[in-house]
Amino acid sequence: MIRVIRSGCIVACLVVGLFACGRVELSENQIRDLAWQYLEPSTSSHTRSHWKYVEVKKVMGSEVAAKFKKEHVSWCGQDIPVEKNRSIKPSGSYWYIHLKPKEATPLPTPTISPTAPPYIPEPFISQALFLLDPADGRIVACKLTCVIY
Repeated sequence: MIRVIRSGCIVACLVVGLFACGRVELSENQIRDLAWQYLEPSTSSHTRSHWKYVEVKKVMGSEVAAKFKKEHVSWCGQDIPVEKNRSIKPSGSYWYIHLKPKEATPLPTPTISPTAPPYIPEPFISQALFLLDPADGRIVACKLTCVIY
């Protein structure tokens, strides 16, 4: 009898504990890391330091849904499998990440020709937008703006 009561108490404590814990969300640093992991295969340099985070913030779906209206169809010419954007719930909570390549910088070593083009760290993508699930970090929606020469 005591064993039944004790095991019932343990089960009840576990259930209450699970509900009390609620949904654990990823930190901003974890979200930044995930966004880079998603973007990196599409970059030409594959170098994180060539990118700057313009915005990283928690948002409601209604605040950003319009930015992801156009269906994302490619990774700027890269042969990378892409999932379609999932539906964005207006009342849902998400992480919004906006990345841009850093501005063109002088080459680290002097160039031979004074007419040589400037060093552009990321010549093919002008910005990347991600909407990530705060619990598991999966992409809900993404949008890459490609530069076409």
